[in-house]
Amino acid sequence: MKKALIIFSLLLLAGACFADVPPPPEASSYGSQPTGKAELIVVKTGPSEITIGENINVMISITNEGLAPVNATVTEYLANVNPVDPATANYIDYNSSQGTAVLPPYYFWDVELQAGGKHDINYTIAAKTVGVLSIGPTDVYAGGMKFRSNSVTVNVLCDENGVCDTSIGETHLTCPSDCAAPPEEDMTPAPLNPIPYPTDVPTPKETVEPTPTAEATAEPTPTVWEHACNTTQDCIDQGWGNECMNGHCAYVDDAYRPCAPFIMVLAGGLFAIMLYSRKN
Repeated sequence: MKKALIIFSLLLLAGACFADVPPPPEASSYGSQPTGKAELIVVKTGPSEITIGENINVMISITNEGLAPVNATVTEYLANVNPVDPATANYIDYNSSQGTAVLPPYYFWDVELQAGGKHDINYTIAAKTVGVLSIGPTDVYAGGMKFRSNSVTVNVLCDENGVCDTSIGETHLTCPSDCAAPPEEDMTPAPLNPIPYPTDVPTPKETVEPTPTAEATAEPTPTVWEHACNTTQDCIDQGWGNECMNGHCAYVDDAYRPCAPFIMVLAGGLFAIMLYSRKN
């Protein structure tokens, strides 16, 4: 049974390998049918440098690379320029919740382009100020789509007439031949004012040590008792004092009295040790 299933599977694979494969489509069928979509190429050209007061001639070239004719609307915004030809530009009022504003002026044209056709538009403007002027991309609307061109940059030079006209942007940077550079700012640091040494500082007073009084320097006065003695031990044994002075026993303050208890305890301890030694 297993052998039969294996043989049947091999036959199915062989049939699939030798089945008829449909031929590939002909090359002419690829991309040959028109789609009806607009396919526009927009290129803008203009001068790279002019002198203020000269006109700027700009050309917009629109090429229809599609397979069907299209109607297109061309919009060209004008910023920091004056229209020359056409002499009148259009304005758009932009309404929003913040108010109404006027967008920059613009030119617009309606053109019809045949399939594979090309249309050139020329216009003339004049720059308002010197410096670098950027003419933005052209917008072309056709077939529900938007196409844009490149930008053009024009270097507007000053008119070297010896007059520095700041109203058209002439400065020592944009027109050094007519405008003098401002004086350089002095960056030298101001001298530092020395801090005066105070002259009214009081002279420190000398420290005067206090003079000791007679009571602080006097020796302790012994209390004299009328008990004769030869040694201090005689006075201690008899309990007549703590020192033998001039043959008489006396108690001398701060001499013996703080040590008497310790000496008595020490003597008692030695006496006890001697008794214990004799017994043993």
